[in-house]
Amino acid sequence: MTPKLPDRTEQDLFGDAQAADRKIRKKTRFLLPRIKKSTTISYENVIFLSIGFVMSCIIFFSLGVEKGRRDVNHVRRQEETSGPSTSLGAGKQQETREEVVEKNEKKIQTRYIIQLAAFKGLGSAKEEQVKLEKAGYAAGVRKSGDYYQVYISGFNEKQDAQRLLGRLKEKYGDCYIIEY
Repeated sequence: MTPKLPDRTEQDLFGDAQAADRKIRKKTRFLLPRIKKSTTISYENVIFLSIGFVMSCIIFFSLGVEKGRRDVNHVRRQEETSGPSTSLGAGKQQETREEVVEKNEKKIQTRYIIQLAAFKGLGSAKEEQVKLEKAGYAAGVRKSGDYYQVYISGFNEKQDAQRLLGRLKEKYGDCYIIEY
């Protein structure tokens, strides 16, 4: 048996909150119609949005690559127009790349050389050669593929080249000895 309670009408604990929600919905029904229904996204919309996002990423990446290519080509054109001998002195005649390489290869008459660095442009390689010659080394430049290699020659014994190599590794980290 259940005890009988006095007659009271049951009240909802959240009745006031529901009434407030109804008032807000009445006031905003013209501005925000059915927020719950408009925020649902179908699977098709998600797929279209993700395809659009991936396509835009690919387009932006491609545009960045093309800009990088234009910048590199612009720098190459500037190097070609400035010429390699502009930094080596204004009074000297400009030599062709082949003449410089041939002249430097004739200097090599020793058995071992130390390759210090490789540069894309002849101008940079010549600048490094001048620095080394001022420091008292028998430096030269030779072409290998698309690069100009800066080296020090004058070693008949490998031990002599190894002694100098130890000191040069501080400045030129990946220099090495070549038997020539």
